[in-house]
Amino acid sequence: MNKKVKSQLPAGFKPITGGGDSWHPEKPGEAITGIITAVKIVTMPAKGKQPERDVNLYTVKTKDGDINLWESAGLRALSKLKKGKPVYVEYIGTKQIKKGQAPMREFIVATKGKV
Repeated sequence: MNKKVKSQLPAGFKPITGGGDSWHPEKPGEAITGIITAVKIVTMPAKGKQPERDVNLYTVKTKDGDINLWESAGLRALSKLKKGKPVYVEYIGTKQIKKGQAPMREFIVATKGKV
């Protein structure tokens, strides 16, 4: 699913874990299933023409550990879900928005019960 980069830490150093990894699907059909355990608002600094903005960061507890999902246009449906809700997210590919712009990553977002 996700590629893990192996690196050699300097002697005496130990990795800090438990913060969750961000999910970066590469192939259509890759998916995660879990429970939303946290929603944080992260202020992203201004970049180029884009002003400073607040973005939601969702933590999903999966059977393999915590995964972080950054809100994007393709994941905007996550904003309708509250902490504790089950969620299924599947990457379905990219869609060209405007010539010269990076393509938008598209996802299916689903939950059980009422939204």
